[in-house]
Amino acid sequence: MADDDAVRAAEQRNMAAFQAILPDLLRTHDGHFVLMRDGKIVQFFNTDVDAMAYGDLTYADGLYTVLGVSEHAIDRSLGAAPGVAPAVAPSGGPRGVRRGDSTPAPPPPARDAGLR
Repeated sequence: MADDDAVRAAEQRNMAAFQAILPDLLRTHDGHFVLMRDGKIVQFFNTDVDAMAYGDLTYADGLYTVLGVSEHAIDRSLGAAPGVAPAVAPSGGPRGVRRGDSTPAPPPPARDAGLR
């Protein structure tokens, strides 16, 4: 894994590129997640979990960014453009990537224990 300064620099580069293309992405990939590296789109994913898993497997240095393409997810702490949200690792700790926030999945259907 790269040091914190390298991760921050990669995040800034990727977020600047993302903000520049966000209007186009909203028209073509709204609701998806984009994995970016070196300020370029690598691939789109349906879930942030899939994007982060791909990033972890492909880029051991952690110098990638996963962003949600959405007008509703805003990182208020950074004052970032719509579509950007803070990163949280699957373990709940901080992570060297930013991950897009999506609408929560609906709860699973209720199961009636009496029918089984």
